[in-house]
Amino acid sequence: MKIKAIVKYIFFAAIITALCAFAASCASKEAGDADGKKSQDEIHEMLNSVTDEDKAEYRKTIERYVEYLAGDGEAVRDLFPPGYWDDTGKTEEEAVADSIEFCKEDLKKNKEIFGDDFSVTYAVKEEHNYIMIIDDIKESIERVSGISCDKLDKVCYLDLVFSASGSKSSKLYEKTFYAVRLDGKWYLANEMGSFN
Repeated sequence: MKIKAIVKYIFFAAIITALCAFAASCASKEAGDADGKKSQDEIHEMLNSVTDEDKAEYRKTIERYVEYLAGDGEAVRDLFPPGYWDDTGKTEEEAVADSIEFCKEDLKKNKEIFGDDFSVTYAVKEEHNYIMIIDDIKESIERVSGISCDKLDKVCYLDLVFSASGSKSSKLYEKTFYAVRLDGKWYLANEMGSFN
């Protein structure tokens, strides 16, 4: 009888010890998960610093660029940051006037190729937020465009597909841009650091 009681005691003691160890392990794991989650959230936030609101804003810039491609020369006012024209030997007004004339000629050619109902649309093929390339983009823009990028704080890589179409013909083409936020406003720069 004594042996049975001892075996029972040992058995229950083992079970209680195992349960305590299991509970401690779970608590430790939960604490670790909480720490890990916080760390992952911080990393996620850092790598995805471009918000949905930012995306809505730079898509307006893409739409303005599409309007330019479709023949709106005035669009250049919104596609180049302040100071861009300083090194071109033209004022912004002169550049806009040139753009309007260029777009008129370009629109005439496009209507001949695509038809009088010529239009341009776009789709986003790829979109990535790369916080680690901000310094590289800043350097490229400052070197190529001569614009200070002290206030450039966000960058998003974009692979866009444009469709030029009309009743006569249609054409698809792809372009890569970086949407850059400079002094609170979004612009499109190419890989070389030039604004489009």
